[in-house]
Amino acid sequence: MSRALLFGALLLAGCNRTPAVHVKNVPEQAPPSWTMAHSPDGKVSIAVAPGWRYGVDRMPMIDLGALQSSDPEGGKPLEQMTSDMQNSADQEELKELEEMAKRGIVINVISEGTRPIPGEARTRYYVLKTSHGGPISLVEAADIERKHYVLKPKYDTIQLPIGEALRCQAKEELRDGGVRHQISYVVVDGNDMYSLRFVTQESAQTIEAIAEPAAQSLRIKP
Repeated sequence: MSRALLFGALLLAGCNRTPAVHVKNVPEQAPPSWTMAHSPDGKVSIAVAPGWRYGVDRMPMIDLGALQSSDPEGGKPLEQMTSDMQNSADQEELKELEEMAKRGIVINVISEGTRPIPGEARTRYYVLKTSHGGPISLVEAADIERKHYVLKPKYDTIQLPIGEALRCQAKEELRDGGVRHQISYVVVDGNDMYSLRFVTQESAQTIEAIAEPAAQSLRIKP
């Protein structure tokens, strides 16, 4: 290819390139009685609804301090054991959250309600970050998010404080007779796509009641 033809091809490719879209840098704001959760690098944040918590599943803690009445020493060793177990569980949870962030799940929020039975989807919402080789449009992001659903979801374009977003929702009948409800919000920031996903095999209301205010609280720092 001649130098002139090569220059023309590169110019055409540049003209067809997707314009970069960036989110707005907006101060954090959580609904009353909600708290804020942050990604390990502090660049992504979202509000956590009452009855939910930022983290992962962990074994229920046994309060050894409650047994101190039977301890002739006043229960101090048992209290220390309880504290050590709690600290160990906290460290393991932080380590797991950091590992999830390496896989793109920068924030994970779980329901403190009923725990799922084996094979059942965890009732949770999380933020997944995926990076692409160049600027990505919301239309392209929609096609990528579509692959997350078994059935084609319903699409709506909405406005969040940080910018335009895509909202998807679907109800899926599972082979075991159960039903999985999913809602996701997709935003684009330059080469990065952020998917805020809600999933449950409980009542759809479980996630529908919190999805909108949680999405409105999503913040991404440039």
